[in-house]
Amino acid sequence: MGIKVLDMSTLEKTIGHKIREVRVASRLTQEAFANEIGVHPSYVGPMEKGRKRPSVRTLIRIAERFGVPVHEFFLNPAEVRGGPLKELNELLLDRNVHEQRMVLDMARAVIGRRRDAE
Repeated sequence: MGIKVLDMSTLEKTIGHKIREVRVASRLTQEAFANEIGVHPSYVGPMEKGRKRPSVRTLIRIAERFGVPVHEFFLNPAEVRGGPLKELNELLLDRNVHEQRMVLDMARAVIGRRRDAE
């Protein structure tokens, strides 16, 4: 089991979904959001729908301005359900691969025991 790579269309929609989520949570119109991140207002809607690709610079501006870690733009919302999974992901981001694998092994052991008990 490895990292799941999203196809380009899914990735663009995933990034757009997160951009929209950030904008809506900030209670900004598309125009106000565009002004905050330095893009033309007509660019925001297509970007949110995954039809236009934001530059890395634009993603970094959004991340810095709205306090969102850049990696969250690439997380598939269908796979990250928030809560404990999000918290675990954030804890593991700063760990080395060995430590990440140790946690994965522990999780597999716990899940295996629960399944055996059921």
